[in-house]
Amino acid sequence: MESDEAWLTSTVADGGGQGGAVDGSGGRRLTAMSEEDSVEDLELFGAVADKLFGRTDREVASPQPPTIGRFVVLRRLGAGGMGVVYLAHDPALDRQVAIKRLHPRALSGEGIDAAAERLRREARAMARVSHRNVVNLYEVGAHKGQLYLAMEYVRGATLTSWLSQRARGWREILAVYCDAGEGLSAAHSAGLVHRDFKPDNVLVSAAGDVKVTDFGLVVAAKDRPASAASSASGRVEAGDSLSATLTSTGAWLGTPRYMSPEQFRGDVTDPRSDQFSFCVALYEALYGERPFAGATVDALAKAVVAGRRRPLPRGAATPTWIAPLLARGLATDPGERWPTMAALLARLRDDPRPRRRRRVSLGAAAIAVLGASGSLVAQRLAKRQAAAACERAGAELDDVWSDDARAAFTHAIERSGTRFARSTAARTLPWIDAYVEQWGQARVDACFAAEVDGTWEEALREGSYACLDERRAQLVHLLNTLEA
Repeated sequence: MESDEAWLTSTVADGGGQGGAVDGSGGRRLTAMSEEDSVEDLELFGAVADKLFGRTDREVASPQPPTIGRFVVLRRLGAGGMGVVYLAHDPALDRQVAIKRLHPRALSGEGIDAAAERLRREARAMARVSHRNVVNLYEVGAHKGQLYLAMEYVRGATLTSWLSQRARGWREILAVYCDAGEGLSAAHSAGLVHRDFKPDNVLVSAAGDVKVTDFGLVVAAKDRPASAASSASGRVEAGDSLSATLTSTGAWLGTPRYMSPEQFRGDVTDPRSDQFSFCVALYEALYGERPFAGATVDALAKAVVAGRRRPLPRGAATPTWIAPLLARGLATDPGERWPTMAALLARLRDDPRPRRRRRVSLGAAAIAVLGASGSLVAQRLAKRQAAAACERAGAELDDVWSDDARAAFTHAIERSGTRFARSTAARTLPWIDAYVEQWGQARVDACFAAEVDGTWEEALREGSYACLDERRAQLVHLLNTLEA
């Protein structure tokens, strides 16, 4: 009796059997792959094999994997509305690359020329930018009349996936987004506007490298997009997806959730448009919601264009100094935003609280030397001392969750002897790290609001402190229980 694989090959080749032909005409058939077969044939062959026998396309291997140019296709990484990306092997340089070419759906109809031009524009844009935070372009070629891009393969995840893997502290989120912002800034320095910055278009490698990708909607900063001729041409039906990338002729260009007011209006975009999208994405990552509400594209567009931002979520662990920086980047008028991405990133990387601690020390020393007195000086000194006390309060868990405590925690879990103990410890440690960081920031913010700024009443202060003390006690109890 012939094998399942042989039966599949012969049946499909003959056009017989249940679903043997790919289409009703029997003109395109699934057989063992040859050099003439397309990448889509390989995917379909694997899908049919998996459906019939519960096997993947790697188990029902083709003797001659398909190629795109000199690159040997290994598997598909993902696809969007216009492009599809494959993981491939470069035999000449013995390395893995990402191959991007037009999606088969884009190869028919009136949009093929526009789609091909977008891919060429993306290639030209990537060739102009050489930066550690931008995916590298290796090669541009043509295979069977289709343009393709060979790019750096980033082994990791999109920023969207990275954020969902586990709880992240605000410092970790801010650092990764600032790296992505450096990639945007490099594109701006090359005279380019990305126009579709979002977490899905940022890759985070397993080593922590951050790279901006997908320049499919890029435009030179001095150019006026053809589809932005008027606001009327930018109408999109209210039912359209907020997360879809809109690229068709006569439609808005970008992803509605992250688009700037000028993109919604159909106005000319510039680097400040990317800055707006960056601030929307960072706000969402830090606060757990986007700054503008809207269940439909139309509702969201109205909120963004009108500048109707949501109030900051209550109880956020993100320090208060970040919100005003993002608010400026989210200004409706581009002229009111930061002059450049570099200016915004410089402020985001510059936590003012360490400076506050230095000012406390220097101010106290100066007062001691001068022997100053008086109620005003005393009030200022008291305020600075209160600020220093708040910073110390935020570090209360540093002794509880020290390097020794981390080691003891890991040992306690591994001591259980279960086969998944080590992986459990590895997954739990980062979660506790984030918890301790968030607790410390909440403690500092509560202290500043109550003791320094004086914006909290006594009842709110007492309730906040009691809640934080309870959370601290719970963590201490957990660690003590494990060590027992």
